[in-house]
Amino acid sequence: MGKPVIPFQALNFVQGSEQRAHSDSIHMTTEPPGYLVATWTALEDCTADCGPLFYYPGTHRLPYIMSGDYDSGNTRFTIGNNSNRRYEDKIENLIREQGFEKNCCLPNVAMCCFGMPTSCMAG
Repeated sequence: MGKPVIPFQALNFVQGSEQRAHSDSIHMTTEPPGYLVATWTALEDCTADCGPLFYYPGTHRLPYIMSGDYDSGNTRFTIGNNSNRRYEDKIENLIREQGFEKNCCLPNVAMCCFGMPTSCMAG
């Protein structure tokens, strides 16, 4: 990207979050947009029974979807009651409209997966 890399956030889960498809750009934005690379590291072997990571190849080329692009219910000062669910609905519709296909990833312990800001994935 031609810029220095600065790690700035970590999320840790005791158990899988079982999120619907999303892109990290809605939660972590950069200025200018596009300077985010997300990594996901398996802390144990993943199997189909334990909520595997899934992703949609090609979604990294999608435009940014921000809260102004769907009925989020947000205001300048508050997050709408169903903002995240509505965002996930928007992403789900976009994936379906564009015909992206879901792929499953079953990483072994210490395997890292990388995603660009608009890549759609979940686990």
